Parts: sequence; structure tokens; C-alpha cells
Amino acid sequence: MMYSIYITNKTFMQVYIRLQHEKLSAVNPSFHDELDKLKGDNKKGKLSSYLVRWGFCLLYSGQTMPFPVDVVNYGPWRFASLCEESTGKLWNMDYEMNCMRYGCLFVQNVAVVFQQTFHFEQVNPKPFWVSAKMGNALLKNIGDIVWVGFQEGRDVCFGRSSSGAPCSVSVRDGRFSSWKPINDDHASDESGHVLYDRGHEFVRAKAGDPVPPHAVVTGVSEPEGSLYLGRVGGNIPCTISTEGGNIKSFCYEAKKVQSGEILVLTNDPNIK
Repeated sequence: MMYSIYITNKTFMQVYIRLQHEKLSAVNPSFHDELDKLKGDNKKGKLSSYLVRWGFCLLYSGQTMPFPVDVVNYGPWRFASLCEESTGKLWNMDYEMNCMRYGCLFVQNVAVVFQQTFHFEQVNPKPFWVSAKMGNALLKNIGDIVWVGFQEGRDVCFGRSSSGAPCSVSVRDGRFSSWKPINDDHASDESGHVLYDRGHEFVRAKAGDPVPPHAVVTGVSEPEGSLYLGRVGGNIPCTISTEGGNIKSFCYEAKKVQSGEILVLTNDPNIK
């Protein structure tokens, strides 16, 4: 299974980021000396080209960028390096990131004695649920909901019932219509929560794949284990059962299939 680690630049500066399974110090032991020489010559164009040649990407302020990882073939560890764009200063080199435990990496800065310092923070964004009930108008920004698809003439988004059961929430004429538990073909409710979108992606997966660390867990079920949110067929909400940290099956309307998509979160605006 291939999924992505998402790096977000939480600073007001532009930075260069490198995230790979090989240490920068191993592939180029002279990197520090070569970088210092380019900074001394103040040749910004050459500095940029040099960083790109060694796998760095420019990340603008507030930007989130995906970096594909393959933990099955290359293991869980990736090594991140951070260079400030304006000065060329290398703030972090070969920072160890465990991609089996964390799905996001934030670039942050703090002021220390009138000087900005830059650092990394490994994060798993937390889902943000908003309470609502039947007849309520959509949130102010329609894009602020995690949409799943279109079914039976209605838009469908992720939600959960008042008891916490994962639901598909129907939307009709711009208003919430009903909360239907994903694994119950008959029951429905008139209120609950909807999942607010602060950055997400659907990742294709199959039974036996490891669960991405930034997937959205919705509870625990016996004997299915931890349940995560996903979809099948491109537009049908489902829960994903797990076993031993791996995907077991994709469950919807009392049915089970062996492949689909799992929902992962890519950012958390509450973390500055």
C-alpha cells in the first residue's frame, strides 16, 4: 500500500523540505560544506538548484505537500531535512520520522532572543465533529464538510450518531436530511454530528494493507477491532475493520468487500 506523509509549512517564511528513506548525510557527506560555500557566495539561484538536486522541495507559507511513502518495501523510517529559503540556513538534517506512527509533519518556528528558530513536529490530525440536526442548513462554506459521494439523488457526507455510531449523512436542497448508520440498512436518526474538513484525502487500499497513522478511527467493534472511515465504489460510505494494525475488510450495509478507499487527514489548523 502506498500512502503519503503530508508536510505543512506553519511558518510565515518559505522553506525547503526533503523527506526520503535515505539520510542526506549518507548520500552526500559533503552537503554541509557545499551548502556553506554557496551561502557565502550569496548566489541564490545556484543555492536553489543545489537544494533541488539533493531532493529538496520549496514549501510556501501555509502550504501542505504530500510525500509518498512505501512502508512495506522501505520500512517505517523517513529522514527529513529543513532549510530556510531566505538565508539558506540548514535548521534540521536527517530528522527521524516514524511513518507508521505519524502521518503529518509540521514546520514550525519560535522566536528565541529576537531570532526565529525552525523545527519539525510529528502530528496525527484529530477529526473535528460539528453537531447538527435534520433541517439545518449546510455550514457556511459547503467545502468545509468531508463529502463522500452522491447517492439516490442526494449528496452524502460523513457523520456519526448521538451515540457515536459512524453514519452517512444525506443532504437535500442544501439541508441535512438524515443520519443513517453505515452498517445498518434500516435505522436512521434526525440528528448527530458531521465531519468538518480541515484537509483530507481518500487513499486506495485493500485487505492486509497497514492502516495509515492519520486515518480516522470511529470506535471499536467486536469482533472487528478498531473501525475507520472510508468508502467503496467511489461514493458509498463504509467502515473499515482491522486486525493487528492491518485492514481486514470494508463494511457497508451489512456487506463486506476486500478493497476500497480509506480516509486520511492531512492537516490540523488548530496546531500553529
